Amino acid sequence: MVRLEADVIKIVSYARSWEDNLNILSLLPFAKERKQKIVAFCMGEKGKISRIFSPFLGAAWTYASLNQSKTSAPGQLTAQALKDIWKKMR
Repeated sequence: MVRLEADVIKIVSYARSWEDNLNILSLLPFAKERKQKIVAFCMGEKGKISRIFSPFLGAAWTYASLNQSKTSAPGQLTAQALKDIWKKMR
């Protein structure tokens, strides 16, 4: 993707363990050091934590649904839930 000069690189995997989140999130500072925009997080119930923290670690964005019935991937949070979590983190 870098060789093809992609504007943003997106890497999403399915978290089968909690450690999978650490692996995918470690890509964010790596890309940031190289001034490459990236979106990287994990799907699935165990991947929710990476969706929450990825923007804080340098992801260009994360994904959220308008409501629980409109999710497009396993583990996707609603926009309101994500906002509430981020608010509590301050």
